[in-house]
Amino acid sequence: MYPRTGTTPPIFVGRDPQLPPQAVQPAQDYFLVKIHAAQATFRGSIWDRVKGLVITSQVNLNHRNLGNQGLRAIQRTREVRKNEAQPLGLSPNLIHLVPAVMPSVSIGIAFVLDRENQLVKLSGLINSDSFFSTLSLAAGPAAVAKTVAGLADKMIQTFIPPNDQKPILDFNGDFNLATQDLKDGFYIILGSNDEANPLPDPSIRLTVKDGNLFVGGTPATQWSYVILDVQRTPTRPREMSDGAPWADKLREAEDEAKLVTQNPLATEDERKQTWNKCLKLIQEAQTLLRADDNFLMKDADNIVTAALNQCRQLVDPTRATTRRGVEKAASAWMPELHNDLAELGLPPDMDVNKTLDAYAEQVVQARRTLKAAGLT
Repeated sequence: MYPRTGTTPPIFVGRDPQLPPQAVQPAQDYFLVKIHAAQATFRGSIWDRVKGLVITSQVNLNHRNLGNQGLRAIQRTREVRKNEAQPLGLSPNLIHLVPAVMPSVSIGIAFVLDRENQLVKLSGLINSDSFFSTLSLAAGPAAVAKTVAGLADKMIQTFIPPNDQKPILDFNGDFNLATQDLKDGFYIILGSNDEANPLPDPSIRLTVKDGNLFVGGTPATQWSYVILDVQRTPTRPREMSDGAPWADKLREAEDEAKLVTQNPLATEDERKQTWNKCLKLIQEAQTLLRADDNFLMKDADNIVTAALNQCRQLVDPTRATTRRGVEKAASAWMPELHNDLAELGLPPDMDVNKTLDAYAEQVVQARRTLKAAGLT
């Protein structure tokens, strides 16, 4: 026995059937959520009295920067085409790449009936994403998302009376990160209001291929559906700083160190002065980075360690050469690594090369994931 109409709970489908799915690890991973594909099927008598469809989303990240209320967005509006299955052309990122620091994530998707086609005059604005904003933990984007959510709420309440807000697909799901409920892969939600096209038996295998849903190997044309794509990464690369001030300070430190490399006649005192300036800039960047909600503490330490190592290599006197290209006989002075690490509150006995090799592998994996998600 299973419901013939209504909305299914989320059905998880792994990205690769040959590999076990990877859960998002709290305080260790980052994740993003996007709509992979969506379809509305206009079958059944309910469409005889309906002229339009509005697709909305609601996301709650349970984070102090966004509050503990779900933020609503209007994704698309569509005119009804009876007895057709219409792809909705949706592929937005609902949640930007964020660290898994919240206890849970709530996601809602609804296909709301617009009986009088009240929003048709605003379809140009709606379908250009004017009432949608990807959620991020950064303070600026978070403020924008709150404003857009307020506008979307008012828009729906004004143009679609509450009694008419009957959805044909209405999904609200809570994913507990502490119990590893959120996994890398696809979450499929199906909806139907037509007894002649009941929801599929839960035992039937679902697959996602080329942006389309297949039920038992057959294209899913008799149901409305949404496919959510959850992607996890082990790190957030430094280049995704979103213009944060700490990134400018790290670049400034590296630029200062490069000046020594470009000056083959730099004296020991000049290198010492440059190094002190570099270390101060790195310390200032570290303070800002550790307060950045977009980055986990482990990655803040890795980014700082990588910048420290880069600057040390640049001020290394053995790299200095004369204008004739002959290695310069320079003082062997170099700042003590364990002292530099201690200054930054990092383990003085850290194996820097081993740490940075492991971090570099994570960055490569993250960049691959972000490229697939269209974020690079």
